[in-house]
Amino acid sequence: MEKLRLYLECFVEWFVSVATGILIICAVNFGLYAQGGVIPRETLLQILLSAMLTSAVTAAFNMADPVKRSSVLLCLVLHFCSLVAVMAGCGVWFGWVDFEVFGMLEMVLSVACVYAFVMAVHFIIDKRRAEQMNHRLWERYHKDEEG
Repeated sequence: MEKLRLYLECFVEWFVSVATGILIICAVNFGLYAQGGVIPRETLLQILLSAMLTSAVTAAFNMADPVKRSSVLLCLVLHFCSLVAVMAGCGVWFGWVDFEVFGMLEMVLSVACVYAFVMAVHFIIDKRRAEQMNHRLWERYHKDEEG
C-alpha cells in the first residue's frame, strides 16, 4: 500500500510538470505552424492524456532503484526511449505528426525539449528540498548540541 501511495504522489508531481512542458511545446508548434495559433479544445484534452501516459511511465521508472552508475545511465536512456515511443504513438494517433522520418524526428526533438524542461524543473525542486532538509537537520542537531 505504501508503494502505491508513493507511486501516486510521484505520478501527480510529474503530471503537473510534464503537462506544462507538453503545453509549452504545443503552444510553440501552434504558433509556428498553425493558422491563427490557437490550440483547439480537443488538443488540450489530448495533451492531458499524453501527459498522463508519460507521467505513468516516468513514475514507474522512478520506482526503480538502480544500484550502479551504469544502471542509472541505462535507466535514463530506456526512460527517454519509452517516452519517445509513447509520445510518437500519441502523436500519430492524435494527428500531431505523420508516421514518417521527419514527423518522428520532430517528435523526438519535442520530447527532448520537454524532457530537458521537466528535468530542470525537478532538479531545482529537489535541490531546494535537499537544502530545506539539511537546514532542518542542522537546526535540530545544533539545538541538541547546545541543550
